[in-house]
Amino acid sequence: MQETKTSVNNLFLLGAGFTKAVFDDAPLNKDLLEKLLKNNPKSKLKKYQTKDEDIEILLTHIDLKIASEENSNNKLEEEEERKDIETEIADYFKKFRFNKEVIEDKKWLKSFATKVFQQDDLVVSLNYDCFFEGLLDFCGVWTPNKGYGCMGGPFTKGLPLNSKNIQIYKIHGSENFRKAKALNKKKSSFLKIELNKNVFPKSGRGYDCNYNKKDWVYIIAPSFVKNPHETISRMMIEVLDKVRSARNFIIIGCGLRREDNFLWLLLTKFLYAKPENRTKLIIVDPKAKDIKQKIENYFFKNMNVLTIEERIEDSINSLLG
Repeated sequence: MQETKTSVNNLFLLGAGFTKAVFDDAPLNKDLLEKLLKNNPKSKLKKYQTKDEDIEILLTHIDLKIASEENSNNKLEEEEERKDIETEIADYFKKFRFNKEVIEDKKWLKSFATKVFQQDDLVVSLNYDCFFEGLLDFCGVWTPNKGYGCMGGPFTKGLPLNSKNIQIYKIHGSENFRKAKALNKKKSSFLKIELNKNVFPKSGRGYDCNYNKKDWVYIIAPSFVKNPHETISRMMIEVLDKVRSARNFIIIGCGLRREDNFLWLLLTKFLYAKPENRTKLIIVDPKAKDIKQKIENYFFKNMNVLTIEERIEDSINSLLG
């Protein structure tokens, strides 16, 4: 694969803390299992739940069980239940789609969308929900027409242009991603996006590109066992190619857990691509100094790290400064 030459302005890493800043009831990773079980008492997760587990440990146990299952019928049943759990997770995050009431209530969101994100910015989003894309679309900053890294298709060509060339890479999948079978290869598949006004309030008007009943929702559920789709792998490669030219690496609402291997690989590529006096890492989080310390403990290299110890909604002026 050839290296991507497109220039990048700033690279943003957007975590669950962003959605949490918008919706009080949005779960962080440690809260997700409890929220899912409360939302759906008949969840398939109950079958596998044991005491004192979080969602990541539970799904890792399921993945290991499937991998070691020798009975083909049992294995098939467990794989189907695993897919059902992914669908359940994606369906749950639909409740955090964009709506006008939220932006009217939280005035900072418009400034965040229109002032912080600029021409040729790149956003690596770890979130399943689509609020961020809906916000940018509503504010006229971004559209899904060549706006998702490695995603798109002929049906997006009639949409408004993504004039600022802001690229969003959802490397954990998304509640609006669908996995469809390729027509020319029986065992191959491709990813497409659900396109309508419920997801994209401005550019999705008049469109109803939903999905075929045979298509599967596509997310990478929280587990220590991850097998990304080919499209997600291409996203990761593109981001690694592009990060070298980014001016700043800005972390918003992400605690940088050590098990998120790709994020540390991405950060390493950024830090070692530039002379020490030119690397600028910006961390927006009330616990930004703790995250900075975690990074400095990991890297031998000296770096220029700016911490903004504020909530996301209070950080806009600091980011612009």
